[in-house]
Amino acid sequence: MKRVTPFFAIQDTLSKVGSTNDYLKQFVNEGQPRSVWAREQTSGRGRRGRIWCSPRDQGLYASFLIYPGRLGHRDRALNMVSVLAVVGVIREIAPRLGSRLSVKRPNDVLIGGRKVCGVLVELGRHSQQIKWAVLGVGLNIFQTTFPSMEGVKHPPTSLRLEGIDVNSVRDTFDLLSCHLQDLLTALQTGNLELPYLEEQFRRETVRI
Repeated sequence: MKRVTPFFAIQDTLSKVGSTNDYLKQFVNEGQPRSVWAREQTSGRGRRGRIWCSPRDQGLYASFLIYPGRLGHRDRALNMVSVLAVVGVIREIAPRLGSRLSVKRPNDVLIGGRKVCGVLVELGRHSQQIKWAVLGVGLNIFQTTFPSMEGVKHPPTSLRLEGIDVNSVRDTFDLLSCHLQDLLTALQTGNLELPYLEEQFRRETVRI
């Protein structure tokens, strides 16, 4: 495991929380990048207020607070970086997935057409500038059953249901922190240009 880098030197671990995104919002005025993961969420959510089921010790429920003004990139890059970080983690854990692993725009990760992860990016703006961003990730890891979702185009799955072994939620959080840090650092230093990031994202979505 790589060392978790200074972007997320402040890390919180919670037994239970309403929403990891909401938890980090209380720290936005401190000006320090921060991360959190929780064993359980009681009010997990996705885009457009959709509920994200977050049972205890069954998935990774994590959020990352950053200050994008330091990166000098527009907000659409933050969603792509978050999704690609998740894809990188899953490919590292299970390289055999190949083209079964893909992205559904704008923020879902699928395995075999089933949804294994959702990303929720929330922004704080002032005078048309992004002052802070919270990058939320919900990744299904150990679930074997889900609530009934008839008619859903991309029903849920988990890494376990796909035959993927994961050591622990904590290890997955550390790995995600490293992948996310690598991408954010590359953006910051100019080693990852926005057009190339968009091309990486397109390559992952083209399989849908």
